[in-house]
Amino acid sequence: IIDRHAGPSLQTRALGVQARTLEIYAQLGIVEQALALGKRGTGANIWAQGRRMARVPLGEAGKAVTPYPYILILGQDDNERIMGDKLRELGLSVQWNTVLVGLEQQPDSVTATLRHPDGTSRKLVAAWVAGCDGARSAVRELSGIAFPGAPYEHVFFVADVEATGTMVPDDVNVYLWRAGFHLFFPMRGVDHWRIVGIVPA
Repeated sequence: IIDRHAGPSLQTRALGVQARTLEIYAQLGIVEQALALGKRGTGANIWAQGRRMARVPLGEAGKAVTPYPYILILGQDDNERIMGDKLRELGLSVQWNTVLVGLEQQPDSVTATLRHPDGTSRKLVAAWVAGCDGARSAVRELSGIAFPGAPYEHVFFVADVEATGTMVPDDVNVYLWRAGFHLFFPMRGVDHWRIVGIVPA
């Protein structure tokens, strides 16, 4: 496992862990740690004109098919730490500051060229390569797979804050305005929220 970054994330960044991921965490033996650190988002409250208009339960649809019928609000930093601890327990580790710079596919294997922190390169033959590196994926680009799309027309802001207000504790809260919206995600701690919204023109 390689990563071009210097180490695990120090910010919460992504924070919604879905049921299928929690099921994999259960197979790895780390789901209890994740559940203890996160907040279970079981509902979303819709606010408009200063009033709560509706509550949408998030767990009803999956109740019969998963033991985790909710979104777990758990920051990327905590997720990476939990998975890194499990990896070390298995005798493995992430190779940080390591970049994928070449990819050659054969019918039964893949040859990956890696650049290490000291600037040296090495080739590694593997049965397959998984690109889990987001929109600027080196695996996707080196495989010649396009990423069509366009940027959002709006500029968004993201903030982790301590705040009090009309928000329903431990639920997602959606505030709708004529010019946009604000999303409040409950996070670990007292009155700790992730706010996402549109920056006004």
